Amino acid sequence: MMVGFFNVVFDAKSGTPARIRSTIEKDLMSEFGFDITVLLRTPAERAKVIKRNPFAKDAYVTFLDDAPAKKLVQAIDPAPFAPDEFEVDGHEVYVRCPN
Repeated sequence: MMVGFFNVVFDAKSGTPARIRSTIEKDLMSEFGFDITVLLRTPAERAKVIKRNPFAKDAYVTFLDDAPAKKLVQAIDPAPFAPDEFEVDGHEVYVRCPN
């Protein structure tokens, strides 16, 4: 399985987020043969992600399609990952890897 990340900025003049997402996914499949799940964030949402970053500049963020169940997140033992840290906040996971 290949996992990748593409950050593309575009403007959509109209349409619901679900319709825009579906159109992009279909176009990627049609044009390139890629079955890709598209995640959409507005400029305002991206600004909130940056503002909520608990680790300041020393972090990465992973965008999720859906927020994970709190029960599953709470079950993760962070000790084996130290000194790396992570924090799940809604549809984003902030990761700090100091080494």
